[in-house]
Amino acid sequence: MDSAHLNWGVGEQADRLLIKVTQRCRYTTMLELQQPQKQAFWLPDIVMQLRLYHDARLAEVTGYQNVRNIKTCYEWPNPKMLQPDEKVQQNQLLAEWLELCLQHGWLSEPVPRIK
Repeated sequence: MDSAHLNWGVGEQADRLLIKVTQRCRYTTMLELQQPQKQAFWLPDIVMQLRLYHDARLAEVTGYQNVRNIKTCYEWPNPKMLQPDEKVQQNQLLAEWLELCLQHGWLSEPVPRIK
């Protein structure tokens, strides 16, 4: 599948985001975003799965840290200690992450054109 690396920062302090296409369908595309945690070695790498809806021009988080099938609302407290608005928070994180990429990112290699 297709993949691209997006970088921001300079030199050894630069962070890298791997964007990988995992599935292509007629109306949707599935992506996986991965960001290694270089500066904070005690934190796990960020891994997020997305579904892109072509016609609606919309992205939705379908998995975060390899946890899938997040409900739109949770009772509190719950066994996994998920927030009542967990899905909203994950989608907000994606929006902020993409905004960071748009403002400060640069590609390390050209992205192949999709035909």
